[in-house]
Amino acid sequence: MNPLTRRTVSAWLPACALPLLLAACASTPPPPTPLPQALKSPYTGYSSPRYRDPAMWVCLPGREGDACSHDLSATEIRADGSRTVVSQQVARQPGVDCFYVYPTVDLSLGASNHDNFNDDKAILAVANAQAAQFGQVCALYVPFYRQVSIGTYIAGKDRREEGLEVAYSDVADAFLHYMGSYNHGRKVVLIGHSQGSEMVVRLLRDYFDNDPLLRQRLLIAMPIGGTLQAPLGQTSGATFQHLPYCTRNGELGCVVAYNSYRQHNSSFAHIEEAAPGNEMICVNPGSVSAPGRSVFLQTLVPQKGPLGTIEGVTTPFVLYRDLYSARCAYDGAYHYLEITQAADPGGLRKPPMDITGWAWGTKMGTHVGDIQFSQGDLIGLIRARLPAAGRD
Repeated sequence: MNPLTRRTVSAWLPACALPLLLAACASTPPPPTPLPQALKSPYTGYSSPRYRDPAMWVCLPGREGDACSHDLSATEIRADGSRTVVSQQVARQPGVDCFYVYPTVDLSLGASNHDNFNDDKAILAVANAQAAQFGQVCALYVPFYRQVSIGTYIAGKDRREEGLEVAYSDVADAFLHYMGSYNHGRKVVLIGHSQGSEMVVRLLRDYFDNDPLLRQRLLIAMPIGGTLQAPLGQTSGATFQHLPYCTRNGELGCVVAYNSYRQHNSSFAHIEEAAPGNEMICVNPGSVSAPGRSVFLQTLVPQKGPLGTIEGVTTPFVLYRDLYSARCAYDGAYHYLEITQAADPGGLRKPPMDITGWAWGTKMGTHVGDIQFSQGDLIGLIRARLPAAGRD
């Protein structure tokens, strides 16, 4: 266990002893964190008993040795097989903050909340892969939280919602602590993937959508891999009443959201169908103002990790600018980000995510790579808005 992230979780005992048995956890999950009723925007001065402990944060600005503080340099691998090192470092004095919520990493089949952080390797790995590179443009705040396990999603709607309320109570508590103790009036970016996207959507609904003060504080939001809707032909009005999804370059306080699938995938998850009169949101991070236009993405992946190891690379990350392209497509019921992999007849580079394989054509689509495919573009969306935050 990373000594910098020692957990004080004596009150968060495992909910059951057999987490690999489907629905094995029949006990009541830990209660949500109660929040003071008198809290008011922008929550200045609020301090969480839990999140004032630095050990309850995966990443904090200026802390050495955590998942977001390492060298961000990447080796760019070009179509002709040539390579060059792109020097990238954590920004010393970024003008904005990023609050990131990681996706589901607890793959146990029991319906439970993940409340034992003694083995944090999976959390640290995904935070490094999905969040660390954002440190180029913002100060990163990444809380641990009692997320639901993968088994909770198949345990029934009531049990799932009960578990998600516990998870969200932690995320909200961490966010309010961030606002009250760390924000100091700076603009903020909210980023989340998968279950983390669900957490970010709830934060946006509860604390931004109906609060003009916090909407002014929001630089941009990126709940990636979730299910967001808007009325046909409109930019807000369903998932959010006031927060629009992004439709033009440089727009502030807007939302970037999408689910990705490879080209010609006919097996969509359709986790949530759009309500009558609504459509699912797809914002192409590589072409916000023309989402249907196919553009090459700036793909960033760790040199070593769950996706494998790229041979001959010594930098922590690998960059591909022209290996994957994307456009927002429509299959008659579902807007999605269609990912296309460039042909490589010469075999000069091995794709880190070879989406031609069968595993990438299932109902999950290319969900695992949602952020990695376009991470450079998502970072670029923040960088383009830094002048509005007082930094260039």
